[in-house]
Parts: sequence; C-alpha cells; structure tokens
Amino acid sequence: MNKKPQLFNDIIIETSNFCNRTCNYCPVSHSPRPQGFMSNDTLQMIVQELKHIDYSDKICLNLYNEPLLDKRLCEIIACFKRNLPKTTIYFASNGDFLTLELFRNLIKSGLSHIWLTSYDKNNEQSLREMYRRLNKEERQRLNIRFFPEHKFLDCRAGSLPELCNKVLRQDCFRVNHQICVNWVGQIILCCNDYYATFVLGNIGRDKLLDVWNSDKIEYVRENLRRKDRSVISLCKQCNAPYDTPKSYFFERLAWSAKWLLFPVKKA
Repeated sequence: MNKKPQLFNDIIIETSNFCNRTCNYCPVSHSPRPQGFMSNDTLQMIVQELKHIDYSDKICLNLYNEPLLDKRLCEIIACFKRNLPKTTIYFASNGDFLTLELFRNLIKSGLSHIWLTSYDKNNEQSLREMYRRLNKEERQRLNIRFFPEHKFLDCRAGSLPELCNKVLRQDCFRVNHQICVNWVGQIILCCNDYYATFVLGNIGRDKLLDVWNSDKIEYVRENLRRKDRSVISLCKQCNAPYDTPKSYFFERLAWSAKWLLFPVKKA
C-alpha cells in the first residue's frame, strides 16, 4: 500500500470568480461561469479548519479570479493572518486595479507577496511608476513580469482544446502538494479544473484533511505515479508538464529576474 503524502503545502482559495480581462490563454474568456463571491461563512470555515491543523505554509487567494476586484481582500488577508500567523499569503494579479495605497494596505493586512503580470501596454506605465516609489523592503514583496498573452500554452486540462497539442506520460506534483477550493466551496482536483469536473468534496460538508487523505484522490495519485494520465478524464487532456514544487518556485523567480528587473532611470 502506498504511503499517503504529507500535508499539502499550498492551498488555493478562489475568493470570487470575477475577472476584468479576457485573456486568450484563460478559459474565462471562452466560457464564462456564473459569477459570485465566496461567502464569508465558507471563508471562515476554511480559516478554522486550517487553524485546527496548525497550518503554517502557503495560502493563495486567486484561481480564475482577479483578486483585487474583491473589496473584502484586506479583511480576508487580515483574518487569515490573525488566525494563521505562520502562513505565507500571496496572490497573482493583472495589476489593473493596484495602487500604491492599496499595495501598502494589503501588506499591512498581512499579505506576503504579489505576483503581477502585465499583459500589454495599458497598465505598464502605472506599474513601473508605482515600483519606482516603493522602498527596498516593499520591492521584496512584489514581482512584476511583462508577458504577452500568447506565451502561455497550457491547455488548462482541456478547457482550451486548441492548446491541447500533445499527450503526456508524466507524473504531476499538484495532487501531492496543492489543494484547491473554488468560489462555491467545492474542493477540486487541481488548479486546472476550471469546470469543477473532478470534485473531491465540499467545504462545510467535508474536512480538508479527510479529502486530502481520501481514497478518491489517492487513486489519482497512484495513476499519476505510474505516469498514466489516461485514467482520469481531467488529467488525460492536460499538457501541463511535471514539475516539483521547488522547480516551479524557481521558475517563477526566473520569470521575475527576466521581467521584473527593468531598468529604473535615476533622476
């Protein structure tokens, strides 16, 4: 019998599913879902569950949403940080709504880091100007990459059929290290499950720890360990390459080194 994995080290929480952009690499632009915000009750249940297991790793506050559209964001971050002080709280954003004042309020609330992606020239100037005004410590909390949309070629587990250009025989680190909760409280298989086609459980009915150690997800892990993605329909269509959490982390740092460190002219 295979040993069950250690506790997840990254929980992805979709606080809403609103996004102001229609990026060509994202299923939001092809097939919008009914829109809404995660209820405060669901958020509180997640907080209390994580507190009960003394969770101390990463919390991500975006999935298929632009997190800055949620006016509760500072309050949500503060609640997580107050109850889970050892955690690292972060999110990815297009930066369209980020101001210097908001950035500083987010940091004061307990945010650890923001990954910003500027896809075009529309917000590039304002982001550059804001970056120039940050102090040294603040710059450590912000990564910006200037990245054209067409560079993203992941088909999001079949959500973007035109990008499903190959079948992979590879393992996947996500099911061993990451747990995802969408805005309606469904615990889904991974961050690429846009349509919630493989639901493992539901917040309020199922405990995160029980879901993480369930036979249902272990069945997926066993097949992926054999590099067999064909058994699970969601995985069968996925062309996201295998990565370890460590290599994924350093890949993001490499993006930052390439795209963030633009020259800032001295006055």
